[in-house]
Amino acid sequence: MVKYMDNYIKYNFDKQITGIIHTEAEAELVELKKKCVEENKKNRNTLFKVIFPTISLYHALQTQMSKQKAFEHMSKMISNNTKETSRKMYERISKLPNFFFLFKKMFVIGLRGEGWDVEWISNNKTSLEFNVKRCIYNDAFSQYECSELCALYCNNDHITFTDVTPKIRFERKGAIGYGNDICDFHFYAMKKNNNI
Repeated sequence: MVKYMDNYIKYNFDKQITGIIHTEAEAELVELKKKCVEENKKNRNTLFKVIFPTISLYHALQTQMSKQKAFEHMSKMISNNTKETSRKMYERISKLPNFFFLFKKMFVIGLRGEGWDVEWISNNKTSLEFNVKRCIYNDAFSQYECSELCALYCNNDHITFTDVTPKIRFERKGAIGYGNDICDFHFYAMKKNNNI
């Protein structure tokens, strides 16, 4: 189990239930990895380190509570982790000179590979805009019949980027995990703070 997931379970449940959840999650995680036929190294990494642990913990929680309650715990756990990791990372790097240039470069690199179908709209000094038409998260969660989990990762974008720095503005109309056809991303450099 991923460390932040393990910590959340230990903090929120008594020792006996924590042990059961941990055992169930680890057992399913082993099976998911064993049966995985994905050959692309980057995709396998995302599956093994993020998606499969999420699925296995979600199912393990459901052995002790309702599906709705398990989803609520997953939502709280994932959003809290995003606030403490991704959000804080972007808050730190936003202080660097040429932040918007670095920010765009990170995104472009991150969306390379077979797990994504991206339609690029703009990538210039003042904006980065693109539509994600297919993503590995939605594909995998749908394949394992827990497509509702995709929304938690779509929500991470709002947690990470909304008002993270005065240097950029983030806008979005929809997301695949929310039932839309695409995830639209719009990042705009704010001139005053980027010396454009």
